[in-house]
Parts: sequence; C-alpha cells; structure tokens
Amino acid sequence: MMRVLVLVLVGIGLGCLAGEGLVRLGTANQKNYVIEMWRYAKLLKRPSDDPAIGHEHVPDASARLQGVEVSINSLGLRGPEPVPGRPAVVLAGDSMTLGWGVAESGTLAGQTGGAAGE
Repeated sequence: MMRVLVLVLVGIGLGCLAGEGLVRLGTANQKNYVIEMWRYAKLLKRPSDDPAIGHEHVPDASARLQGVEVSINSLGLRGPEPVPGRPAVVLAGDSMTLGWGVAESGTLAGQTGGAAGE
C-alpha cells in the first residue's frame, strides 16, 4: 500500500515538472501576452504610497518583455533620462502610450525625438 502511494506521489511530481517544462518551452519566445503582463507587473511595477494611484513604475528598472527592452528612468517613466535645461514633454496614457511590445525608438516618444540616441 505504501509503495503504491509513493509511486503515485512520484508520478504526480514528475507530471508537474513535465507540465512546467512544457509551459516554459511554449512561452520561451516571450509572445504570450498574459505571461508578459504578469512579468511586467512583477519586474517593473510596485504598489504606490498613494492609494488613488494603485501602482507605479520602479525607477531605474528594466526588463526584456515581448522581445524588446523596456527601461524605466529615474522618474518612473519609460524613456531616457531628462536633460537639464532641455524642454520636456510627458506623455500620459496606457500601454499604447508606453509602447507595449515596441522598441523604445518605435514608441511615440521615440518617434518625436524623445528616445535615447535622438
């Protein structure tokens, strides 16, 4: 009886490991939106001290999401560090404004000359 229970538990454990491996293999290309949004929330966001905001970006954090590098500057915004004395424009919005899945040079800020290297 004990031997059967051990075999069943080992079988369940191996099945779980195989399932985990298949999920990792299936999402290795970083194109699964749900998993990438979870990673975005875990790697680049934190709870805000202001309950009206809910969450905010972690300053100076970066992660590779949807196959592109997403970098957050010291102000908690995507894009390069502001240059003192240079006029700046802040774009507020959702994932479209952030440029989800787009390299920084292809974002709205990048297209208007705000991305690094411009």
